[in-house]
This record gives sequence, C-alpha cells and structure tokens, in this order.
Amino acid sequence: MSRYTEKKWSLHWAVIVWAIILTHGIVCAYKAPNVPTKEKLQTIETPHFRVIYQASLEEAAPIIAEYSEEAYSVLTTIFEWIPEGKIDVLFVDAYDTHNGWATPLPHNTISIFAAGSEQGSSIYQPGNYLRRTIYHELTHVLTMDSRYGYNKALSSIFGKVVPFGDPVSFATFLFTSSPVLLSPRWLLEGEAIWAETAFVPPGRGLSSFVDMIFRCTFRDLNLLPYSKWYLEIPHWPYGLGAYLYGMRLVQYVYETSDEENPVGNMNKSVAHSFLFNSSRAAKEATGKYFRDLAREMLEREKKIQLKNLYTLEFVSTTSIPRLTPKGISVSHSIFAGNKVYFLANEEERRNTLYTYDPDIKKLKKIPQAIATSPSGSLTASKDGRLILYTRLNVQNYENIWYEIRRYNPDTGKDTLVTNRGRYRAIDLSPDETRLAAVSQRGGTAYLLELCLDQDYTVASEKVLAKAPLQYDFSSPRYSPNGKSITFVEANDDGFLLKLYDRKANTVRILLESKDQIISPTWHPSGQKLIFGSDLNGVYNLYEIRARDGKLPTPLTHVTGGLFFPSFSRDGKFICATGYDGQGPYLTLIPYNPNQFFGKDLPTIKPTWKGGKRPTWLKKEKEGSKKVVQETREEMVEPKKYNSFTNSRFDYWSPWLTASTDGVQGGVGASFSDPTGFQELKLLVGWESEYDTKLGAVHYYYRGLIPQLHLYAVADQEVFPDLLVESNQTTAFDHAEEIQRYGIAAEFPYLKLERQITLEAGYEYRTRDFIKEVEEKRRGVILSVEPTIKNEGLVWGRVNYFDGDYFGRSSSIEDGRLISVGGEVSRPALGGELSRSRYVANWNEYLSVLRLKNHVVKASAAFGYGTGDRTAQGLFGLGGLGSLIQEDSPGIPRTLSLRGYESNFQTGDRILKAALAYRFPLIDFSKGREGVFPFYSRQLFAEVFYEGGRTWDDAGRGDDRGWINSYGVEVNYAMKILRYLAFSPGVGIVYVSDRPEDDEDDNKVQAYVTIKGWVNF
Repeated sequence: MSRYTEKKWSLHWAVIVWAIILTHGIVCAYKAPNVPTKEKLQTIETPHFRVIYQASLEEAAPIIAEYSEEAYSVLTTIFEWIPEGKIDVLFVDAYDTHNGWATPLPHNTISIFAAGSEQGSSIYQPGNYLRRTIYHELTHVLTMDSRYGYNKALSSIFGKVVPFGDPVSFATFLFTSSPVLLSPRWLLEGEAIWAETAFVPPGRGLSSFVDMIFRCTFRDLNLLPYSKWYLEIPHWPYGLGAYLYGMRLVQYVYETSDEENPVGNMNKSVAHSFLFNSSRAAKEATGKYFRDLAREMLEREKKIQLKNLYTLEFVSTTSIPRLTPKGISVSHSIFAGNKVYFLANEEERRNTLYTYDPDIKKLKKIPQAIATSPSGSLTASKDGRLILYTRLNVQNYENIWYEIRRYNPDTGKDTLVTNRGRYRAIDLSPDETRLAAVSQRGGTAYLLELCLDQDYTVASEKVLAKAPLQYDFSSPRYSPNGKSITFVEANDDGFLLKLYDRKANTVRILLESKDQIISPTWHPSGQKLIFGSDLNGVYNLYEIRARDGKLPTPLTHVTGGLFFPSFSRDGKFICATGYDGQGPYLTLIPYNPNQFFGKDLPTIKPTWKGGKRPTWLKKEKEGSKKVVQETREEMVEPKKYNSFTNSRFDYWSPWLTASTDGVQGGVGASFSDPTGFQELKLLVGWESEYDTKLGAVHYYYRGLIPQLHLYAVADQEVFPDLLVESNQTTAFDHAEEIQRYGIAAEFPYLKLERQITLEAGYEYRTRDFIKEVEEKRRGVILSVEPTIKNEGLVWGRVNYFDGDYFGRSSSIEDGRLISVGGEVSRPALGGELSRSRYVANWNEYLSVLRLKNHVVKASAAFGYGTGDRTAQGLFGLGGLGSLIQEDSPGIPRTLSLRGYESNFQTGDRILKAALAYRFPLIDFSKGREGVFPFYSRQLFAEVFYEGGRTWDDAGRGDDRGWINSYGVEVNYAMKILRYLAFSPGVGIVYVSDRPEDDEDDNKVQAYVTIKGWVNF
C-alpha cells in the first residue's frame, strides 16, 4: 500500500495551550459574566474611574467612587504610575461573603463584592471593609499595569494581550505584560496588604488572626519555607501562605529600609526589569535578593514570636486537646444532644458536616451534607434530632448566595430548607418554631426572625434591625428562654454586642469593644454569655453577665486561639475551634468560670512600625480627604449601563502552531466590554501543508440566559487512506476545506455538588476538495468517493458533572462526567444531506480506598448515525484537534485514540472504551524559591488501555475491526504564571493494530502531551 502523505503522531501545541486555558474552571462550558445579568446596571464616572454597579447597590455606589479616587490620589504617588484611561470598578452583589479581585488584562479592572466578611477569617476586622478592599485591589492594578521600555512599547502596538492558545501569542503576552504581573503572587499580595494596612488600618498587617497563624506555626516548627509561599500549597495555611508571608516580607522591607519610599521603589525596580527577573530587580532596589530578604524576615519573625510566647507562657495556659487529625480544618462547632457537630473540610476535598461523640471519642464524616467551611453557620435542636446549617451555593446561574439545609441524624437524609433569603448566619429558637438570621442584601446587613412551618421550611420573615451602610451583623443567638436575641455589630470604631428584646422590640448594647467579639453564645442558665475575642492579642474565650454586660472575665488562656464556642446541655463543657501550627481543630474543654477570675491575661499585640517617613504617609492621608470632597462635588448623575455601547477593542496578536505535519499561523484579535456580557474573538490564518486558509469568528453574548454564541469557522480536515482505487490495492489520503456557520445557546444549571448545561444550536456547513490532494489522484478510478455536499443541521447536548477536582495532579478525584447529544441534518434546514448522529459519553472516576490520590477511570463512548452515506463517514476515530476546532460548538465527530492518527477509522457508528489507573509518584507541592512564578505540584503516572472501532454496512471500519492501544504515561502537574495549570507528560503506547507497511508506523511509539484536568 502506498499513500500520498503519511501522518505522524505528533505534539500539537495549539491544542495543548488551548486546553490549558480552557480547562482551568468547571467542566461545563458555562462562563459566568463579571456582573449578574438579572438586574439593571448603572454607572458613575469620576476623573479616573468608571463604577459599574447593580441597581440595588445605588446607595453605596457613590461611596465606592469616592474611596476609589481617594486611594488613587495616595497610591499613584507611592507607586509612581499613572494608568492610561479610566479604571473600571465592578461593584456587585453576587457573592454573600466579602472579597474582590483585580486584573490589568486586557483592561484595568477591579471587582468589589458588597457583602461583609465572615467571623474567624483573616479579613474580619473593624473599620471600613469596602475602603480597605479598594486600596488592596487598586494596588494590584497600579503595580501590575506599570510598564516601561520594551513592554510599554509593545503594548502600545498590540494592547495587553491574553494568549489565544499558541506559543507566539503567549510570547506576545509575556512581552506586552509588566514584569510585575509576571512576578510571584506573594509579592503582589504583600504589596497590596501593605497598602491596606498603611492607609486603612488595621488591615491584615495589624491582624491578631494573622499574628496567631505565625505564632502557632513558629511554636509548632511549621513556618513555611521560602519555596512554599504559593496559593497552591495543599496544606495549612493553604492559599493564605502567599498572602501572609508576602505581607511580612514587604513589611520587613518597609520597616528596615533607609529609603523614604521603599515599597514603591522596589515595585518600580521590578517593573523596569526583564520578564522574570524580579529578584535581581529587588536587589537593585534593596541591596538584597528576595531569598535573603525572606531569610532575614523569617529570623525576625521567629524572634518576635519567641518573645510573644515567653510573655504568654508566664501565666499557666489552658489545656485544649486536639480532637481531630491534621488535614481537617474545623469551624462552627455546636453541641447537639450528646454529640458535637461541626463544619470542616479535608485537604482538597468537599467540605462537609462532621460529628464527634465525646463518650466514645469517635469522629465521623457526613459526606451527604456538603458544606462550605468556614463560610457557613450551624444550629441544632437541643436533643440533636435536627441539624440546620448554611452553605454558599450557586443561585440563578451566576450568584453565590447562602441557602439553609437540614440534616436528619436518624435517617441520614440531607434536604434543602430554602435557597431564598440569603441567610448567612442562623440560630434555632428553643421551641424550634423560629430562626434568628443575618442576611446581607444590596450591601446592607439585616437581623431577621424567620417563622418555620412544621417541616422546618421558612414561612415568613420579620426584619428586627437594619445595619448602617458598610456595617455588618453576625452571630444571632436566642437566649435559653427565647425572649431575647444577641448579635454582634461590626463598625468603624470596633464591635458591639447587642441584645434584642423580642417583646419590647428594642435593642440595647451589652458590650462595646475595640477588639473582636466572635460568636457569642448563652450558658444554659441564661445568666451568662461567652464569646471569643482578641482582647489580649490572642483569641480566648470570655464571659459576661447577660443582665448588665460588665467587663468580660477570661475563661481561657491559650497561646494559639479559640473560636465559635458552644455549651453542652448541662453547661459543664464547651466545644470550640482551636488553632495550632496545623490549622483549626475541634477541642472540648471543661467550663471553669473561676480559673482566671479577677486576673489580667498577659497581653501581646501585632506591631506595625511607621517606617522612615511616617509624616509623609500622614500627609498623603490628609490630602486624600480633599480628593474625596472634590469627587463628591464633581460626581455626575448615574447613567444606565449599556454593554453594546461600552464594548471596546482589547488586543491583537500573531499566532502560530507547528507539528510534523506543517505550520498553522495568522493573526487574532479580541473585543469585549467590562461586564463580560459581550465578547468577540477573531482568528485568521493559513496552513502550510495544503496551503489552505483558516479562520474563526466567535461572538458571545452573556447578558441573558441562555447565553448566545455566534460563530463562523474555516478549517481543514484530513482523512488518511480514505480514497481507495477500484482495484482495492492502493489508498490515498483525502483533505478538504470546511466552512461552518452557526448559532448556539447554552442553558446552565450550576450547583455546589453538580453542574449541568444544556446546549443547542443550528449550523450550516460547506465542504470543498483541497486542490493539491485532487491533483495527486487525478486520473485514478476510485471505488470510494468523498462528498462535497453542503449540510444544514440542528444539534443539542446535555453535559453533567458531579466530581471533585484534585489540585495536586490536575485531575478529577471522583464522580462522573456524562455527555449526551445529537444532531439532525435535513434539506429543509439548508444543504443537501439528510442524516442523523447521536453521541453518548460516560466517564466514571473512582477513588481507591486508603490510597491517597489514586484514581481509576472507566469510560465509554458510543456514536450512532443514519441517513445519507458519505465516504468520510459520520464519525472518525483517532487523532487530536486543532486550535480552530477546539473552541467550536456542536456534536463531536472524532474521538481520540492514543497512537493512531486522526480519522484512522471512519464509519457511521463508533464505539470506544477506556480504562486508566492514575497514581502519584512524587508530591512536590513547592515553588521555585518564590522567584519565578512556577509551582510544582506532583509527578504522577497513568497506566491505560484504550480501544475502539467504527463501522457501517459496507465501510472500511469492518475490515479493520476493533483497534487497541496500551500504555503508560507520566505527567508533571504544575502551574505557571499563576494562571496556567497544566500537566506535561511523556508516554509509551503499544498500538497492536496499527499496520506495519510503512517504516514510520511503529507499533511501539513514544509521545509527548500536555493535559488539562478534564482530559484524564
């Protein structure tokens, strides 16, 4: 047999990088916009900002604008960078706990979530949390946007590029980006936390929570080395490590430098450096490399914490046993009957409800009660027959809001109580007829009382109190007789413990404190309240009398921390969340009100020195007040936001991919609007082997449900040995140009435990022979002829996923991924073909018991087609896709099979089965000493079998039958540039059914691949 051209099993960089970018999120294709779509949007413009916000946030939006201009006046002076154009600020109410993000790509954008922060988190502090977050996120924008020299010149030509998925546009991204953007994440977060602490204190630089983490890790010899200051570390303190250690290093530079503006100068030096040379740039600014600064900072931290521990241990401490193993992070524990229930999560597992039996000292996980720890609350009936808890979940496709769930210990059933109301903190009344709750809506906190039906569903709600703007409520608790409700208010001056009298409908203050008041709870007698607080710089438990709220009396003295106390029914024991160097754990201690009665606990406090020029900082703060006043006077009336008129050009870039089969390259461009409602992607190019034109136009509108996708694609497809001479002795490859035009709609159903998307669309296809291929077989009489008929079709598909994502190996740990779809072509839809295709794909992921990170995957795919027959068949088996094909909607035509080229078999029906076993070899979990933004996760291996076939009534698939491949692949899971998580690998595959007619068609082959996590 001879062929016109052979196809080798090669590395297609386009597919590789494209898969990296597209597979970093949820499996289903749905992409949420930056701003919710179901509410009208408005905008306010200031000299340097455009604030886009939901209509429900109209009262707070002008304040956001004022804070933004204030921060701009301060931070642009420090970092000596003035960005081009206005910065977009997205003020949203889509997330029921506080957070924010910022990016300079492709335009400078900040997003602020309106809700307040959670108790027991590193950002739960007194003061104005919105203002603090604006300083933090604006620092990110100014530092990551600062460009000088080559990157400024190139970005003025291309814009700030986001890669299309190929090496050339990726290189363009690198050279148009600020070196600060490419620097380690700990540096970026350290600078931002420095800014929030210096200008909107206390900030995390003065946080007792942060000080507790460093104190515990030092005490337990668990300080993170320099190589582990990454968001991706899979153990305590998880992503906080990058934030807190980076903060300490920047603080160290600030407090020890002789310069007047050391942080700004260090950032400017990094911005002037070349690509990943941030450590050398730091040496130019500070005289020391990052590794030297880190070593010195850690040594200073050890001395500080040694002194703190010596101060604390001068008084005998409370014994707090650790009842849960390391690797389980605990929060929100309560007594329910004779057991303790708590929210917790294992490393890189789903958060769930747990129970601990103090009598038999047994810990049990309740996997059916999926939770979001530590974001959530927990309450129960006194006898423990009913457990209610809150968790964050996806609501209306795009909002992450709280819902209430009920767990029945007797039946083991977990059911939804309500997904309305956004109740973030709840407490069950003694008579079990009501719930006290806190809800944050439109940036405002409310104290509510909910009436329950007999099945414990919410029948109605009553507003008991409304917090002033930017203040927060938390921890509602019924008194034992049900006549009162205590709750905590956080404001600019500190914290207030308040008591609501249900009969009189009045609120009075029990306690005012500059220090935190966390999760107050009643003693069963109803005479006392206990709560967690950092009154002495350490989170201990304190007690006050409920009648008069006199000064708190300490109940414990620890060197770590205690949170979320709860009394046993007899009042003799307290369960709580304790902290040590391994993180939060469950503890149980006797209630002893006399142990520290009348004593003052030793006091330590976090320190934040003013640096070499505190008067300069004070001057900047004073100047910012004038800016706020001017902004208020100049601010214009809000306008309605229109995503069509606000769409703009993002960037353009050349792109290029290569393999042993040739080169594909061209130019791409992007357009979008800040909300993410509008997106337009363009690719035009050329392919070298067959001299064909390539192109793709993708337009997305995400401002409604369903999301819409319009596209036009010009590509090629190759079929090896498709064309057979009439004498059946010689076969030729066939290549054709394909043009596809279509519209697709996507309906998502997203929840914490599962994700479902329904996709549907219409497509029109045209085909044409590639002239070069036609000339090669001119004059040959063929027994098999390809078609060039056009085709009009409708298609639909349902995707379902309910698995866990495991970060160490960029793979799925358990669960299933299912896809079912079909398409119908008819002349009435356009074109000349009348046929149908249906495809089903099932992937099952099974964790191996008692073997951590060992996963077995079993999968099967089946496709069935009927109608007009073509030589190309309705399905193809083998090969990889292309940059153009990977982002094209519709029902897949080709199923890959390792070791065989694309369309190795074709037919009207297709079947594929696979079995794979993945297991870890080496767990690295560390970075490149914090200099290059590269994080090593895990080296893991995969042993696999894949087999399949295509067939029809009279096709070639029947001649070849079932084809098999067996092999082993070793992958190196990593993350680079903070964004790109992928797993390059090498493999050996034995393809037992590949013909040996050509010397290059070896049955044993080596190959190179890079996978996204969904590919396993």
